[in-house]
Amino acid sequence: MFPPPLRVVEDRVVDEAGIQTAFDDVFDQAIVFHGFAAHMRDYDVFIYATADPRTGTAPRHFRYRFTHCVRATVVSAVPPQVWRESLDERLVARSR
Repeated sequence: MFPPPLRVVEDRVVDEAGIQTAFDDVFDQAIVFHGFAAHMRDYDVFIYATADPRTGTAPRHFRYRFTHCVRATVVSAVPPQVWRESLDERLVARSR
C-alpha cells in the first residue's frame, strides 16, 4: 500500500542545513515511496528506517514533506549496473 501507513511523523520546519541533516540521519535506509501529495501542492518522501535488532531500536517510518513544491527533480546516485541487477524479477516477492 502506498503511501505506507505512518507510525511516526515528525512535522517541523527546517532550513536547507536541517534538511541535509535529516537526510544524513536516514542515509542508506529504504525510500519506500515518493511523489506529490493527493492535493498536488506538496511533495512527500517516505522512508523506512531500520537498525540491527540487537540495538533495541524499533523500525520507523518517516515522512519528509516539502510544502508548496511546484516541481521536483529526482536523481539516483546508484550506478546503472546496480539498477540492472536490482530490477531482476527474482528479487520481487509476490504473494499468489
